[in-house]
Amino acid sequence: MTTCPPHWTAYLSALMVPLIAILGVAIAYRQWRTAQNKLKQDLFDKRFSVYDAARRMLASVMTSGKVRDEELFKFMVATREAKWLLSNELAHYLDEVLRRHYRLVVGVGRACPGEREHLHPLGCLLPV
Repeated sequence: MTTCPPHWTAYLSALMVPLIAILGVAIAYRQWRTAQNKLKQDLFDKRFSVYDAARRMLASVMTSGKVRDEELFKFMVATREAKWLLSNELAHYLDEVLRRHYRLVVGVGRACPGEREHLHPLGCLLPV
């Protein structure tokens, strides 16, 4: 008795299952990479908004010596989440800038001339 070799469709159907599984793994990997890139982009956007608000506030202090209320509000809103988005060092820096700004606004009328430099919001925070 002679046996016939399997038909080509049998080989094709046997190869389709692993091929579909490999294709599914490739799609899942690409989706994971897309999600990772989206996370990086979202973190960048949030961190950049903190940076931009700090830059605008410090630029206002450097140019006019004052901070407009809207810039101060934007700074406070943007830096509210800084401790979760940035390193501890940067979060403390932003808190110190805000603290020095408050001391300048509240204490400038009562400060002696020698203390005014100490109360400046930038004080010794920026390297010379």
